[in-house]
Amino acid sequence: MEYVVTDGADGFDLAIPEINTVFTHMVGSDVHNIMPGVEAIDALAAQMQGI
Repeated sequence: MEYVVTDGADGFDLAIPEINTVFTHMVGSDVHNIMPGVEAIDALAAQMQGI
Protein backbone atom coordinates (compact mmCIF):
# COMPACT_ATOMS: atom_id res chain seq x y z
CA MET A 1 0.00 0.00 0.00
CA GLU A 2 1.35 3.43 -0.94
CA TYR A 3 1.54 6.23 1.65
CA VAL A 4 2.11 9.91 0.88
CA VAL A 5 3.34 12.05 3.77
CA THR A 6 2.97 15.83 3.42
CA ASP A 7 4.41 18.38 5.83
CA GLY A 8 1.60 20.87 6.49
CA ALA A 9 1.54 24.19 8.29
CA ASP A 10 0.37 22.70 11.60
CA GLY A 11 1.36 19.07 11.31
CA PHE A 12 1.55 16.20 8.86
CA ASP A 13 -0.92 14.61 6.45
CA LEU A 14 -0.74 10.91 5.70
CA ALA A 15 -2.59 10.09 2.48
CA ILE A 16 -3.44 6.51 1.53
CA PRO A 17 -4.68 6.77 -2.08
CA GLU A 18 -5.66 3.09 -2.33
CA ILE A 19 -8.41 3.58 0.24
CA ASN A 20 -9.08 7.28 -0.56
CA THR A 21 -8.08 8.40 2.95
CA VAL A 22 -6.16 11.33 4.43
CA PHE A 23 -5.20 11.42 8.11
CA THR A 24 -4.09 14.80 9.49
CA HIS A 25 -2.04 14.91 12.68
CA MET A 26 -0.77 18.02 14.45
CA VAL A 27 2.75 17.75 15.81
CA GLY A 28 4.37 20.23 18.20
CA SER A 29 1.54 22.71 18.29
CA ASP A 30 0.72 24.66 21.45
CA VAL A 31 -3.01 24.15 20.90
CA HIS A 32 -4.45 20.90 19.61
CA ASN A 33 -7.53 22.45 18.05
CA ILE A 34 -7.03 21.87 14.34
CA MET A 35 -10.23 23.75 13.44
CA PRO A 36 -9.94 27.14 15.19
CA GLY A 37 -12.39 28.87 12.85
CA VAL A 38 -14.21 28.96 9.51
CA GLU A 39 -11.12 30.20 7.67
CA ALA A 40 -9.07 27.22 8.90
CA ILE A 41 -11.82 24.80 7.90
CA ASP A 42 -12.00 26.31 4.40
CA ALA A 43 -8.21 26.21 4.04
CA LEU A 44 -8.02 22.56 5.13
CA ALA A 45 -10.85 21.59 2.76
CA ALA A 46 -9.03 23.27 -0.15
CA GLN A 47 -5.77 21.58 0.80
CA MET A 48 -7.40 18.14 1.00
CA GLN A 49 -9.08 18.61 -2.39
CA GLY A 50 -5.61 19.04 -3.86
CA ILE A 51 -4.36 15.69 -2.53
